[in-house]
Amino acid sequence: MLKKDFKFHLSNDGFKSKMKNDGKGLQAAKHKRHEALEMELYGATFQLMVLSQIFLCAPTGVHKPKQSENRAHRLWYYLHLAWSVLLYLGLVGCIYDEYTSSNTDLPTVQKPLYFSEYLFYLIHLLEILLRIHLGRNKFWTFYDFLLSFDGKLMDLQLTTNYNSLRRFIRFQLLLNVGHFTSTLIVGYFYSTGIWWNFFRTSTVYILPNVIIQISLIHYYALLFVIAECFEHLYGLLDKLLLRSKILDISTFRGQLHRLRSLYAELEQFTRDVNDAFSYSIVLVYVASFINITLNLFLLYKFFSDWNNSAWAWIFYSAIWTSMHIGKMFLILYYNENVQNMDGDCPLTLPFIEYNIPHITV
Repeated sequence: MLKKDFKFHLSNDGFKSKMKNDGKGLQAAKHKRHEALEMELYGATFQLMVLSQIFLCAPTGVHKPKQSENRAHRLWYYLHLAWSVLLYLGLVGCIYDEYTSSNTDLPTVQKPLYFSEYLFYLIHLLEILLRIHLGRNKFWTFYDFLLSFDGKLMDLQLTTNYNSLRRFIRFQLLLNVGHFTSTLIVGYFYSTGIWWNFFRTSTVYILPNVIIQISLIHYYALLFVIAECFEHLYGLLDKLLLRSKILDISTFRGQLHRLRSLYAELEQFTRDVNDAFSYSIVLVYVASFINITLNLFLLYKFFSDWNNSAWAWIFYSAIWTSMHIGKMFLILYYNENVQNMDGDCPLTLPFIEYNIPHITV
């Protein structure tokens, strides 16, 4: 009797040891998968984040996973803070010089329009600087959510990668490089070849727009990833419905509840993203509306005095008008795609009745 009890005790200990080893192996596999996802995600956003740190759209070190702060990290943070202050003060000085010297010959009706344009540039850049320095941990929070969410999708046997995100970011950066180059050329002719005027005009008009546009790429990229995650959830839901006839009700309900939970997490993440960029989006729309009004007024003046108008001025105003319309359109476009996926998803319904025999949820 004692011999049998001893054998049972040994087999029970062996079973527990096997379960413990299997659990450790599963955790190690998940940790390895998380590291691979992390490396791929940070690699997909590396170029954007390095440029963002140069142009004051992201905090220092955001191009790699967050680490415990040491003396080197603090030094880089203070250097970046000093760079932010110097660049902002330089922009203020150039705006003051532009408004008091270059704009003295403007008609009275145009001066308030230009002043409001300069004012919104300064307000918007200040908002971006405050966001990256006071809310710097938010960037890593977004990274952590995406990695965690994609890990949960992979637990559901869904393969994910960030190749489409990498292509999307490269395309957006290419658009900005094209815009930056074209506006530099136009700005040179606008300055009539005087280098100080060219430098001042580029700083006043081109630099703020480059910073704002790079900051907007963050928002576009996050909305792009959210839209892809919604598509993955739809795909998983379709697969679940196709397999519903071979699943028992408890298994079906459990898997459906899991998808609903993922949908709720993604919906909350969408709100967090919109909240993080809410002030910036409002400032973009107000400033773009003012810029469109200003440039349409200038185009009207040029066309009303066609014989005395220079083509460079007409082309210059047309570029700025197109750019601001494009910014407003892209924000609406990506938001509309996410909202369509949000509103059409059947997982939002409290009760779902599927046209499947013996299954009603």
